[in-house]
Amino acid sequence: KNGDAKMVEKILEQEPDVNDQTRKGENALMLGNQYGNLEIVRKLIKAGANVNARDNNGFTALTMVSSDGCLEVAGELIHKGANVNARDYHGWTVLMFAATGRNIKIVEKLIDNKINVNHQNYWGETALMVAAGNGYLDVLRALIKAGANIDIKDCYDHKAEDYAKQDSDAFNYLKNIRELIDILQKPTKGLKEENIKKYTDFIAKYPEVVKLSFGEGKSMSEHIESQAGYFAIKKALRSATQQLDTTIAADAKGVSATALAKKSTVERKEEDAPSETNIGIGL
Repeated sequence: KNGDAKMVEKILEQEPDVNDQTRKGENALMLGNQYGNLEIVRKLIKAGANVNARDNNGFTALTMVSSDGCLEVAGELIHKGANVNARDYHGWTVLMFAATGRNIKIVEKLIDNKINVNHQNYWGETALMVAAGNGYLDVLRALIKAGANIDIKDCYDHKAEDYAKQDSDAFNYLKNIRELIDILQKPTKGLKEENIKKYTDFIAKYPEVVKLSFGEGKSMSEHIESQAGYFAIKKALRSATQQLDTTIAADAKGVSATALAKKSTVERKEEDAPSETNIGIGL
């Protein structure tokens, strides 16, 4: 509990039951990770600590660390089999706690491990609603990029945008998304040129909107491709998709998206360049 790795090692030499729990249901692993001490966490897991044990609130060690924000410990717990979709006794997920704490790196780590971003707690709330209510635009963007559904309602018939404070960055972001969805569900004839530019600019600034889902779970890009017209918006969405794919590929290769994009451009130019055998002489 005091974050003393040497003391933990001495105690472990006596072979105690590392899964003993306090009156609150906490085990040594839950207490150890509160300090973000990766060394202690590894020692306890090696000694047989249950990474999915729950306390009296239904919290697991991963739930606690996701709220506190130590990425290294969260990564170690996930690597050792911690349930990324674990819920407490009120239905709150690990992702919701990470979103509440604005621990964006842990949010992204959970998303990378195929977490259910649209899970609802017993009040019908989602992680997207939690992020909106706290005004965390960076968390909202990460969740939208992961396919969060903006049309899910809580038990009181509220959607994510209803949680955001008026005129906040989070509110304006969700408001623009809602307007874009509404426009895409109407005939193209009523779409003014200035509105087209407004939303193509919005898509260019926030390319992750191509991944968001709404209605019955169809993504923005899937919906627009099934519609007639909307050529400028389709072009913007395709460009956004390419931008996201480049970023994902860059992350996988450990380079910047800009460097990878330049490399791809050079490769395409080389492929398109005429060879000596097919260069014609213009007369």
